Amino acid sequence: MKDINLSIGFIICFLILIFITNVKSIKSSSVVVIGHRGASGYLPEHTLSAKALAYGQGVDYIEQDVVLSKDNVPIVIHDIYLDEISNVASQYPTRNRSDGRFYAIDFTVAEIKTLRASERFSHQTGKPIYPKRFPLNQSTFHLVTLVEELEFITGLNKANIDNNKQVGVYVEIKEPSYHRNENRSNFSEIVLDILRKYNYTKRTDKIFLQCFDLEELQRIRLQLQSDLKLVGLLPDNKHRNIYSKTDYTYWRSDVGIEDMSTFVDGIGPHYSLLYEQGNTLEPSKLYNDVRKNNLFIHPYTFRNDADLKPFATFDVMLEFFIDKLKVDGLFTDHPDKTRKRGVSRMLVITILFLYVLGRVQGVARPLVIGHRGTAYLPELTLASQSMAYAYGADIIEIDVCLSRDNQLIVIHDIYLDGVSNVAEIFPNRNHSNGFHYVIDFDLAELRRLSIRERFIPFNGTQVFPLRFPSNTNISFHLSTLNETIELLLGLNHATRQRRQLLIEIKKPEYHSKYNKSISSIVLATLNAYNLIQPTDPVILQTFHIEELMHIRRNLGSKLRLFALMTWNRINESSSDYDFYRSEEGIRNLSNIVQALAPNHEFVVNYDSNGTILGVTNLTKWAHQYGLAVYPYTFRQDLFPGKSFEQLIAYFWDTVKVDGFITDHPNVILEYLQREMTLTNFTTINPNSSSSRFVLSIMILIFNIIVMSKKFTGPY
Repeated sequence: MKDINLSIGFIICFLILIFITNVKSIKSSSVVVIGHRGASGYLPEHTLSAKALAYGQGVDYIEQDVVLSKDNVPIVIHDIYLDEISNVASQYPTRNRSDGRFYAIDFTVAEIKTLRASERFSHQTGKPIYPKRFPLNQSTFHLVTLVEELEFITGLNKANIDNNKQVGVYVEIKEPSYHRNENRSNFSEIVLDILRKYNYTKRTDKIFLQCFDLEELQRIRLQLQSDLKLVGLLPDNKHRNIYSKTDYTYWRSDVGIEDMSTFVDGIGPHYSLLYEQGNTLEPSKLYNDVRKNNLFIHPYTFRNDADLKPFATFDVMLEFFIDKLKVDGLFTDHPDKTRKRGVSRMLVITILFLYVLGRVQGVARPLVIGHRGTAYLPELTLASQSMAYAYGADIIEIDVCLSRDNQLIVIHDIYLDGVSNVAEIFPNRNHSNGFHYVIDFDLAELRRLSIRERFIPFNGTQVFPLRFPSNTNISFHLSTLNETIELLLGLNHATRQRRQLLIEIKKPEYHSKYNKSISSIVLATLNAYNLIQPTDPVILQTFHIEELMHIRRNLGSKLRLFALMTWNRINESSSDYDFYRSEEGIRNLSNIVQALAPNHEFVVNYDSNGTILGVTNLTKWAHQYGLAVYPYTFRQDLFPGKSFEQLIAYFWDTVKVDGFITDHPNVILEYLQREMTLTNFTTINPNSSSSRFVLSIMILIFNIIVMSKKFTGPY
């Protein structure tokens, strides 16, 4: 009876805590989160990497500001100028106008594509606008067209359809008056034609179209007959546009709001227009007028690193706008900070509840390693790596090969076929077997290639058909090891986190035939970034076990090393994997490496149907000699057995591996985090039937809350 009463008490406490601390956050889950220029608080704005990061951080919509190029191609960029987000001044030093500025409309799309995009800086001083964000002139990013970005989001939605993830677009037509002055009066028509081609035509589509020029929005609705959701942007008095003749005094009046409601669906005001400051903050007259006219409100821009006055903290600011004003959505440079707010109270509940019980046991989460980034974008691109970072991968795995001019290229194979258009660009540079090898091209030539989702060489069939389309028109690029290192270090700097890079040195023996010591070049590159200690966020791995010994003993590297293992018949290297998987081999390796990275089929035995028959001795021996085990590759769209989660559970609970190398880091992380929470709950006298009843009730409540946060939304 005492046990039953205690269980009932636990349930009551749990429900009360949820009611007190979580009612508001459940309501706030309906707020539309808009990635302002992507996740621009962490990566250079309007780059595909910033958009991938925003997508991975859980936004509902991603914003695209659009201007025209010289050849009338809509480019995704915030300003009509190029000189505060790119190297245009050094690339084209004589192409500025009399005011000293470099205008996008004076450059063709081909010329704009040659520019290197960067974190925003002052064109006058060269100093970054937000010093704590991604460092200037690090890694390599590019500007994209509106068509490329629409294909990018369409492809991501296709690849994420099993995860119920469908992100919308939020397009802004920039400076229509300026474009009219430049004889581009059909700017809006050009944008609408493109949107129409991608099936964005009506209010029910996952798109908003916004503009600061209210007269242009009126024309779009009445003259151009657009049925899209239109959003009238309203600036504060500090940010009036010099090109717009819009009378914002009128449009912010009660008469103007009523007039605006005849052609727009909502407004996007600067957030300061929505409150009045007295002894307390209260809704402004503008806010009340907008609500009277049944318009939604999507204020801009919520930045965690900006001046937050009059709000004490970013969380306090969000609480005011979401809980008190109940805005319908918001633009933010930091989507993760906005998204996590609703979940944070649930975490507090869990921690408090477990602490009160006094029975919490530490459960170590296995590491999750993003294999070539993620499955949702073409492998090893900077965008794919950024998405893995957003999903929370502890380590991002990349592969490197050498080019003809000794540049370390991030690519999985020693040949380019199967992930690029090399056969189209360089049709006569293949070997007799038909393949184009990385080592036959210099970096400048490799920059000309477009990277695609993996396909079968000479066949063209996509290897994983449900992933990002391989026939897209997006120009993904190969990156170098330097660019990948700078991406990781820059993200760590901007996010104040510490993610790691796992670098696979591809085929050292193959490279040695060309008199190239790829390991020495890798170490020299890392040394240039002062990445030399075992505590640094870099790990090396290779299938050639003897090369690991060479790196440790002859090259004197102190970095952590992982030993990759496959079958001898694969001919990945001359190493005898049968020996190195034996107890003696593992014991010998323990003097050289810190972990084993075997094919998962070396860790468990399967039958022909993919059913697990049992566990091998590899993990036991590895742990016996102090080595971690990180098997590869776990793919949600290609796995043995009937359930991906059951497979992960078996490797974690039964095999007790130390981590997973996976194409789907988000899926495994969500599962592990959910299971860890429930594992902590089960520490409540797991043998008691009443405790099991308590657990069932808590699991049900937990899932209801999580599902309500994930799927609730007005659009």
